Amino acid sequence: MSAVDAAANQNPKAGRKVGWGFADQVFSSATNFGLTIIAGRWLGASALGVVSLGFSAYVLSVIFQRALITEPHTVVTSTLPLEERKRLSRRAVTLSLTTGVAIGGVLVITGLILGGPVGRGFLIFGPWMPFVLLQDVWRYILFRDNQNARAVTNDATWVVGMLVSMPLAFAIHTDWAVVGSWGLGAAIAMALGFFQTKIRPAELAGTWAWWRSENWPIGKWFAADRLASNLGTQGTVFILAPLLGAAALGGLKATNSVFAPLSVLGPSITLPSLPMMTRAFKESSRLARSTAVKLSLIVTALTGLYTVFLAAGGGAVLTFLFGNKFRPFTSLIVPTAAGQLMAAASIGFIVLLKASKRGRPLVIAHVISTVGTLIVTPILAVRSGVVGAAWGLAIGYGLESIALIVLAWKLPAQPGKEGHLAEAELEADEEPGGVSGVQIQ
Repeated sequence: MSAVDAAANQNPKAGRKVGWGFADQVFSSATNFGLTIIAGRWLGASALGVVSLGFSAYVLSVIFQRALITEPHTVVTSTLPLEERKRLSRRAVTLSLTTGVAIGGVLVITGLILGGPVGRGFLIFGPWMPFVLLQDVWRYILFRDNQNARAVTNDATWVVGMLVSMPLAFAIHTDWAVVGSWGLGAAIAMALGFFQTKIRPAELAGTWAWWRSENWPIGKWFAADRLASNLGTQGTVFILAPLLGAAALGGLKATNSVFAPLSVLGPSITLPSLPMMTRAFKESSRLARSTAVKLSLIVTALTGLYTVFLAAGGGAVLTFLFGNKFRPFTSLIVPTAAGQLMAAASIGFIVLLKASKRGRPLVIAHVISTVGTLIVTPILAVRSGVVGAAWGLAIGYGLESIALIVLAWKLPAQPGKEGHLAEAELEADEEPGGVSGVQIQ
């Protein structure tokens, strides 16, 4: 067995996993944030609006690919032998490519029919969908097999490819050229993934039946969870718009974009920790709960440090990025930080529920949060304006975290496993091929 294959059969320490996940998410976020900054500064507000419309279609596609294909596949295969994992990953690759071609085709055709800003946004993103969706699959496969450095390298390659091609996009100076630079970086990273994993697409015959029998029973709940979560987020925005006005809503959005570290920390935890948690849960639900608590403590501590550091200047970061006209919204920092801390407390338990194939509790928790947010936030917005709205959103995060922790803690014990892992095992050093090394450094 090669050194790479041997590493793929180990379950490394959680602290190290989280570190790699954070590094990977920094590169992943850099490409998306860079696309927004470049389109806005180079091409202006109108072009940024077009790019934002197409980018929204990309984000939704990635969210539902993860829910229906990538995350169920990770949970199903993480405890299997390496060769079996690779064999089934070929089917996940086929599904991603098929999905990417289908979505890309629909976006191009729809863009040609609609025209206007929406149609152009769809049109300039459509051709790149097969590349960006498969690149996201490679990240999950590499982290699942403990090829953490290779996962980070893959996302870093996207950044490098984008930077190298950007001068040409600047010379052409159009929205399709800027998006093309972003997409070309993704295509290079996608191609690199084939060499990193040595995985090729499987035949289409049998892949659909496999997905229906293995992925769909879990994926349908993950997709419903994403739907419930996005319904609450977008629904609240539409309710607050007539109550607060565009300026207040913009201030709330700006404050969240600066003081919401979970947009980076959340994926950086989930991506590397899902396969680790799956293996831990197979060994013992006690070990899995312990790992969930530790992961949540890590994220909560990092979120607190991040918020305190940025808030120390009295909101100077907010006004530096968005201008002095946003100074009145520094009062939103405290409720925004409170909401982020409450959301951070449940991150490890979200991973636990996914790893244990419990999609229903995820949906229940997000439904509770969505209903609570849609009721409480408008009431507080009417009473206290945008500050009240911020506290309403924080309360929604709190309801969600409480529901997630309670539902995850009530998971049934693994038969024959509980009571056999002593505290010494929970704190044991990393051992090749085992799960007793799941601990926080």
